[in-house]
Amino acid sequence: MPEVKKSEQPLRLNSDFTIRNATTNDLDEIVDIVQAGYPYDPEVEYRSILRYKDPEARWTRREFQGYIEQPEKFVVHLVMASKPIALAGWDIAVLTKPNRAGIIQPLL
Repeated sequence: MPEVKKSEQPLRLNSDFTIRNATTNDLDEIVDIVQAGYPYDPEVEYRSILRYKDPEARWTRREFQGYIEQPEKFVVHLVMASKPIALAGWDIAVLTKPNRAGIIQPLL
């Protein structure tokens, strides 16, 4: 299996799509992708209950911020067209505990 790692340069898939590392500047789009991808999942609605009053209170936003801010543990990639359209995330250090509140703790 190939190693999942961060790339310094976006990877061009074809003339329409690239893959790049997510940054904290992408958090609003990441939340939109998660909410659009799971429209009937009550957990998404529950975790985002305050999204209309206070965008900073979004649980999903804080969760992915924690992933992005721990590059030694997590990799988050975005598929880009004219804007982010899809995401993928990996825990690349499964035996390492996350160091940020809001991130699910491993069962070790």
